[in-house]
Amino acid sequence: MLSNFPIELFISDEAPVTRLMGPKQDNPVLGMLIDESLPVPARKGILVDVNIKPGDLRTVQRIKSLVNT
Repeated sequence: MLSNFPIELFISDEAPVTRLMGPKQDNPVLGMLIDESLPVPARKGILVDVNIKPGDLRTVQRIKSLVNT
């Protein structure tokens, strides 16, 4: 997983890119856009109401720090 790496360099067939990155391979490439401005819908847990904001979770804070690097 790379932080802020342009996916175009993995999928391009253009000569300047292939000189830098090597020949295009058939491996699938996955890119994700994480948008913090979108609201997270409130959901109820199976047994109790869940009132935790996603940003309060330690895992989310770690991922956010990784993305911000």
